Order: sequence, then structure tokens, then C-alpha cells
Amino acid sequence: MVVIEIESGKLRGKLGLDKLNNNFYIFHNVPYAQPPVGSLRFKAPRPVQPWKGIKDATREGSECVSRHLITRKIVGSEDCLNLNVYTPELPQKNRPKPLKPVMFWIHGGIFMTGSNKTDLFGPEFLMAEDVVLVTINYRLGILGFLSLEDTSLGVPGNAGFKDMVMALKWVQKNITKFGGDPNNVTVFGESAGAVAAHLLILSPMTKGLLHKIIAQSACALNTWVGGRRSAKIVAEQLGFSNSDERKLISFLQGVSAVDILKAQIKIDTADFIETDFRFFGAVVEKPSSEEPFLDRRPIDIISSGDYNHLPMMIGYNDREGMAIDQIVPSRARAPFFENMEFSVPLALKVQRGSTLSKQIANEIRLFYFGDVKQTREEHQTQYFDLSTDTCFLRDIYFSVKHHIKTFTKPIYFYKFTLETELNIFKKLQNKNIAGVYHGDELGYIFKTMFTPDITPESPEDLAQKKVIKLWTNFAACGNPTPDSTDYILGVKWKPVDTHNVNYLEIGNPLSMKSNPEPERMAFWEKIFEINPLVSKL
Repeated sequence: MVVIEIESGKLRGKLGLDKLNNNFYIFHNVPYAQPPVGSLRFKAPRPVQPWKGIKDATREGSECVSRHLITRKIVGSEDCLNLNVYTPELPQKNRPKPLKPVMFWIHGGIFMTGSNKTDLFGPEFLMAEDVVLVTINYRLGILGFLSLEDTSLGVPGNAGFKDMVMALKWVQKNITKFGGDPNNVTVFGESAGAVAAHLLILSPMTKGLLHKIIAQSACALNTWVGGRRSAKIVAEQLGFSNSDERKLISFLQGVSAVDILKAQIKIDTADFIETDFRFFGAVVEKPSSEEPFLDRRPIDIISSGDYNHLPMMIGYNDREGMAIDQIVPSRARAPFFENMEFSVPLALKVQRGSTLSKQIANEIRLFYFGDVKQTREEHQTQYFDLSTDTCFLRDIYFSVKHHIKTFTKPIYFYKFTLETELNIFKKLQNKNIAGVYHGDELGYIFKTMFTPDITPESPEDLAQKKVIKLWTNFAACGNPTPDSTDYILGVKWKPVDTHNVNYLEIGNPLSMKSNPEPERMAFWEKIFEINPLVSKL
């Protein structure tokens, strides 16, 4: 056991063993904000209050009220604004050492599920490197992303993102106590966590709080990122029909968090196909007395160049779309596959059912499936490629293309093609199609409850070493391959330039290439030329 003192009080931590069987320090369930309960529900987080005595930080804290990512059971509590800190060593007054790069992890889960727990995000791989790791929880679903029209009520939206900002402020105040450098913080995340990382550099709230980002398999321009105002619909699902927002918020603050989650589940399941926007996600906040997390659409911020220009690493797994069966509710899978209008980009602002919408849908069908009647059984790979493009890659690619026009820092793009026993999500879903599943890169960065024993010099060991080296190199200096003679990597990763989307294929071996999925991306660029007035994502 070890005790340290941070700004808000003393913490008792414990020791763990990294991949190389060296000791590191663990501090779990460290509060970074007040519990968002009662009148604080749905509102921006408040700074954590100091405590007396020594707080036990040896056991993991609660995730936000949600359905578990794997078991689908309801878990968590509202008292969830906690983080974990892992560090190879603690500062010693008599032996000062340079502060270490900080890696700040945001979990994915479509803003509906997930947590910072070690069942999926164990620190053992990263602790074998010279970094400090912070993993956070934030509010999910309607609890984290409810927004109201009446700005005087203090619920403009984006509370879950503001939780992340509060956690970054905590890092600035406290991370030196763990040996971390507050002036070298890399935010990294996967899926919804990647969206959050991208939004954090676009937000006016975050200047000086982070210094690099890694966005794995998503970005702020993905079509599923946007939320909408939904308090009335949620309240009606719970039996309250008054449309006055002051009465609505009072009612919703008095209902149990579990009941709110159950209402959210019913609405999301019923509305998946019928509506274009989900109820929880990023919203452009109306002007108010509260500092906004997002004051304009992400594409407008990127195009303006008015954002935090920081080194960026961004990329995708080569067949992300295999996860579509897990994401889309079972009742919606058949129409989602059969009706290509559901793949017409919302950013085109083409009315569903219109002649133009049907024309675009037919072009999509012809490009991906040819002039034949498509069935899931006969065209699974094509369907998964379409899902990869429409849910993930297309908007990541366009995001990079837009950024490069205004960006003053390097952008490192990757395509992940490694397939070993560490690709745990594909194994869990029993997919036997070639390609890397959504989230499969996580098995190379974190130890999980499903991670097999890794034999030294095995394909898993060699691949894991390469991935962790790229990620931690970038965290240390903003360049994933600073030493071209590094025998582990053996490659120089070139950033994107104005002419080419250079990318590193993270496979076996690592190799530099240009312009990922060129035919597919050229197809989508052509689709967006149909209406130049709305062709911006």
C-alpha cells in the first residue's frame, strides 16, 4: 500500500505488475467532480470537494448507469465521475526525475455504455512503457447528453463532454503527484471515445488542457455523433406529459436513474430506423451564461481553422462494419440491409423517399453489390464494407481531408490490419470473415479479461510491442516513429499532406501507403458532388 496527497485529499493506492513483471502504482476510483445527483443531474460537472482522512483508492469505482457492454445487464450508479491513475513510479523529493507523458483514455460505447474498468482496459501493457495512464468514466445516455431549449435552466447539453473537460482540469492540477507531465497530455479514445477526443480539440473549453490526440475508429463528423433535444419524449415514456421545460426537468431530476435508463432503452430500440438522429450525443449549444462545449457544427469549426491545432493520430480498422450486427437492433437489421436509402448520407440533406434519395440509394447499391438482388448471406463482405464506410471510414477520411486545409500540425493516418489472437472482439462475435473488427486494436493496447497468455516472440508479442511503441512514441513527442532506425518498428510514418492521405498500414509488416480504399472513397466524393451547396459534412 502507498499513500499520496493530491489537491483534494490523501489517497491510498496499491501495487500491480506490468507485462514485464515490474511493479507499478494503481489509484482507482479517484473522484474528479462532485456526484451529479439531485439538482446537479444533467448539468455541467462541479469541482470535486475535498475529503478528510485517507480515501481508499485500491478498488475500482462505479461506471455510469448503463447497460453493460457485454452482458447487457443494467449496471452502475450516478456517482460515477471517477478516474483511475496508473504510474510506473512516484516522485521522490530526494531523487527528482523528469515528468512522464500522460495518456488520457476515453472509452467508447456509442455514448450509451462502457467504463474505465480493467476488465477491458487493464494498464499492464502501457505500464511497461515510460508513461502515466489516466482512464476516466463520464456520464452516458440521457444522463450525460440531455439538452433543453430554455437556457435559463442550465441544461444546454454536452454534460458528458464537460465531464471529460473537468477530468482534464483535474489532470492539470494533480498529475505531477503521480509523476506525470501536465504539459504533455495525449487524449486517446476508441469509437465514441475517438469522437470525444476529436471534439475536445474543436471545443473552446479545452485550450491548454491537452497537447495531442489519438482518434481510433471514429471522428467528430461521423453521422451517429449528433444528438437532439429529447426531454419531452423521455418524460412521456415515463408517464409525464407536461411540455413546460421547467416542470419537465424537475420531474426528470426526481425519477430514478435506472427508470430513466429503461425509458432510454425503449425509445432507442423503437426509433433506430424511424429517426435520423439519436437522443444522446453532441449538440450545438444555444448562447447562454454557461461556457459552451460546442458553439458551432464540427465541420464549420474545422473549416474555419479556429480550434486547437495539435498533433493528431487517426485511423480505422479495415473491416469495422462487421460490428454493425451488434450495433443495429435485431428488428432493424433486415430493413437496414435491404433499403439503401438508410445509407444515403444525412449531411446531403436529401429527403428520404424523394426521387434524389432513391437515385443515390440505387448508386450505392450498384457500387457495392452490382446489379443483382442482394442478400446478407451471399454479400456479407460487401455489406460489411458498406457499413465500414458509412459508419466509420468515410467521415474519418473526409475529416482528414478537411483538416489538412487548415491544420498547422501533423496528422498521422493509419489502417489497422493485424489479425492475431489479440483481436478479441471479433472472436467474441464469432466472425469468420477476413478483416479487423471494430475495437480489435484495443487488444494490443490494453490487457483485458479475454487476453490470452502471450508467449515471448510469438506473433501476438511482436505485434503488441509494435502497436504500443507507436502509441507511446506519439504520446511522448508527437511523432509515432521519431527514430527511423528503431528495429522494432522498421518504418518511418509520413504524415498526411495536401496531395496524399499517406497512411501506415499496421499489419505484418508495417508499411507506408497512400490514399486508403481509393475506389470506395472516390465513390463517396462523387456522391457529395451531387449538391455542392450541402456537400460539406
